[in-house]
Amino acid sequence: MKRIIAAFLLLAFTFVACKQSDVTQTNSYVSSDIQTETSLTGSTTSKTEDVLNNSTVSQIESSGSDSSYTQPETSHDALSTYIYTGGGFLPISYITDGNQHFSGEISLLNNWPQMPDPESLPKIDTSDMYIGDSVAEYLCYNSHEAVMNVLASNGDWDFFPTKVRYEKYSLTNQPDCDEWTAYFQKQLDEVSANAPIIFTQACFFEIAEQGTKVAIVNAGNTFEVGIDTDFFSGYDMPTDPMSPPFDTTARYQMSAIFIYQDEQVTTYELLNNIELVSESEGENEYAPLDKWHSLDYYSVQKTGDELTIYPIYASHVTWQSMHQYTFNYTYVLSDIDGDGTSELIVHWPVHYGFLQILRIDNGKVEIVATISTL
Repeated sequence: MKRIIAAFLLLAFTFVACKQSDVTQTNSYVSSDIQTETSLTGSTTSKTEDVLNNSTVSQIESSGSDSSYTQPETSHDALSTYIYTGGGFLPISYITDGNQHFSGEISLLNNWPQMPDPESLPKIDTSDMYIGDSVAEYLCYNSHEAVMNVLASNGDWDFFPTKVRYEKYSLTNQPDCDEWTAYFQKQLDEVSANAPIIFTQACFFEIAEQGTKVAIVNAGNTFEVGIDTDFFSGYDMPTDPMSPPFDTTARYQMSAIFIYQDEQVTTYELLNNIELVSESEGENEYAPLDKWHSLDYYSVQKTGDELTIYPIYASHVTWQSMHQYTFNYTYVLSDIDGDGTSELIVHWPVHYGFLQILRIDNGKVEIVATISTL
């Protein structure tokens, strides 16, 4: 019951908090002094530059306002834009007479504007925002259908003026970036010093006229069976029950934005969802008790310097809480309102009626809108 209550509270409040963290970086590492609502500064390392610039320097297109750009005419025709989140299309932009109706905190339950049916609008494939063949495939937690993959809009501008490079990591192919590791390790150490940092994916883009490079990084150590099986390529997956040391076992999903500008790096927290598994809870998950428990998840833990993969056997009650530790945030970078500047749409697939719209400007992250069906 405690888990169900915690999951509900997390769903209700997690999108409201887009926090900027303070990490002062002296050499190649971020220091351990992290506070919220202040700046992170420091210099980038050569390893970071390798990660940021991997095959993208000549391919990334600049974003932001173009001097030749003309704002779309809105005095007569309303401009509507939606995005698909699994439970249907959610509106993310609505402009009438030059006014944007989606700003601040928006509850669609109480104030759904009179917008056109998204099914009647032209569809735009969000895969067009990516460079090359590497495209993120985001899934809804319960139906496993694709989400964040389609926009619906009556706009006729370029929806993807900023191109994104997507990297999907594996357990044997992890990025070597000191500030990423130090930032996430600080978060984990507050709960479990022995939980391993496992990077799962990252999105990179550049705002050239501002001299800004951005990396959005996801990390997590809990995975659903049958999804992202290639993440464990090269590993023999366990099938027999075995229990980790519960006093140091944590499962988590974390996400952060790293902004590189003027030889400084600023980090904004998006998701910090970490749970220390107690022995009483863990015994019911890491060892099947009856026929109702099936092998549904894997958890990666650290034993000394070695990584160990543990099977998790889930009942229906366990499943209700486990999805928040197996699904991370998803992202689309798109000009949703036709002003020539890209917005970052952030969505957690475990709650398809909730998303945030962010804008990155001169090294700062601004929350444009928080949209909810609650």
